[in-house]
Amino acid sequence: MWSNTYNDWLQNFPGPKHVLFYEQLVGDVERELRALLLFLEAHVPEADLACALARREGIYRRRRRPLPFDPFTPAMKETLRAEQSQVYSALAAVANITAPPVP
Repeated sequence: MWSNTYNDWLQNFPGPKHVLFYEQLVGDVERELRALLLFLEAHVPEADLACALARREGIYRRRRRPLPFDPFTPAMKETLRAEQSQVYSALAAVANITAPPVP
């Protein structure tokens, strides 16, 4: 369903698109947030942006509880990688977007 949703947006949404990759957001929150605000043409005072960045974890973050097992089989992981790779290829073809490498 995930890949169907993204492919549908790419093919049927005529407006401008801004793609935000989780990996890139986690890697540089400020850069990605500024790029999103620029895309949205949203003007946010620097003090408000600094406040958001200082409190990026928020008060609702769940505690990490490591699972004692891996819930995904190797076949499931390969299926997920294939779907993700297909969506990233579609993004590159339609929107000239370079996606992060598929893990």
